Amino acid sequence: MESLNLAVIVKLEPDFSEGNVSYKPDGTLNRNETKSTLGPHSGIAAKAAFYAKVRYGAKISVCSMGPPWADIALQQAQQTCDADVLHLYSDRIFAGADTLATAETLKTGIEKMQGKMDIVFSGHRASDGETGQTG
Repeated sequence: MESLNLAVIVKLEPDFSEGNVSYKPDGTLNRNETKSTLGPHSGIAAKAAFYAKVRYGAKISVCSMGPPWADIALQQAQQTCDADVLHLYSDRIFAGADTLATAETLKTGIEKMQGKMDIVFSGHRASDGETGQTG
């Protein structure tokens, strides 16, 4: 029997728990001055994938799209789900991407992963956008 292949989409989000969130003069979040962490809903997705790994011997690939420091989210997810492979889709061309561009990038990345993905896990929303469109 072939191993179950799982993809987990995670997102680096502002850490609102510390209360020291920085904003720019125009009222937008200053991401360079605000600590970031694995989003709570992404953490739930990683835990679900870990359960499948333990129960069914699944292979887990975790992916994220973001700046180079988004690898923090990948590392935190790896600690949660014992991921086998990490993928970070990072390029200046992605800066300011809307939800459709983000979804297309993540979809393309998952399609290029080794082996067919049997299940894709993601959080149902992000704390910094709340659109719920790309997990």
